[in-house]
Amino acid sequence: MARPSKYSEKLVDKMLEEIASGRSVIGLCREEEWTPNADTWYRWLYKIEGLSDRYARAKSHQSEREADIILDIADNATNQDYQVARLRVDARKWIASKLLPNKYGERTQIDHSSTDGSMKPTVIELVGKK
Repeated sequence: MARPSKYSEKLVDKMLEEIASGRSVIGLCREEEWTPNADTWYRWLYKIEGLSDRYARAKSHQSEREADIILDIADNATNQDYQVARLRVDARKWIASKLLPNKYGERTQIDHSSTDGSMKPTVIELVGKK
């Protein structure tokens, strides 16, 4: 017989609040006794209608918060701890670029034209029966 599920809307709301405030699912589930284990949480994301959208919104808020923290870390870095500050900033930038790639990701632009005009489009003419 399986154990009863801890799932409740109140529990999910609290977890999403904690995630939006910057906590990781793994850390939250490891440190707090009121949470399910991480495997259960990810199973809920898959099975419970609408939960993955709410989770994505919480992660988006988390990324916005981390972007604000980056400024604070950089502004408060000193000559003694600038390497630690750089590491903290780089880790947060990487996470933000992965969670919100359209906003914080690297922008790449591909130029399909040639500067000397040697690459011209091939024109194919379709001829039908008359």
